[in-house]
Amino acid sequence: MSESAIALRYAEALYELAREQDRGLEFLQDLASLLAAIDAEPEGWRQLTHPRLSPAEKQRVLEEHFLPGRERLVANLLGVLVRKRREGILRDFFRAYQEVYDRQEGILRVEIESATALEAEVVTSLHQQIAASSGREVFIEPRVDPELIGGLRMIVDSRVIDGSTKSRLERLRRHLLAQQV
Repeated sequence: MSESAIALRYAEALYELAREQDRGLEFLQDLASLLAAIDAEPEGWRQLTHPRLSPAEKQRVLEEHFLPGRERLVANLLGVLVRKRREGILRDFFRAYQEVYDRQEGILRVEIESATALEAEVVTSLHQQIAASSGREVFIEPRVDPELIGGLRMIVDSRVIDGSTKSRLERLRRHLLAQQV
């Protein structure tokens, strides 16, 4: 079984427990905080994922660096991952939990990439259009990618809608090369 499939199983289990307590969002926020702590403590993360450390030593690192202030069920899950030597899936687990949470709560996350930062009015307009057409609660995550040259690229539910100048130029290039043959 792939690491992403394992992460999805754990995420679905944690979401079910969170939903029973009506605390799905709190768990999502706690997991986001955990990722921030991992990024802030690269040495602790390196130790936690070191293949030669025993599960007991990893549990100590977990308790010192990453467990203080965690939701009890999130902390328990982290302990299970360490005991089963699956701490390396934490990032996949976070993404999987967010996907499960979004799917169950009817949330649509849309990444919008542009060559330059979008003005607030443009983001608001896109948000309104996407919400109206999808009928779901929408969260837009704008990103800047100067390589796009112009236009937009949207990533919605792992589908890419590419209206960037870069992709248009690439399609034109392929078309011209195909005509030379």
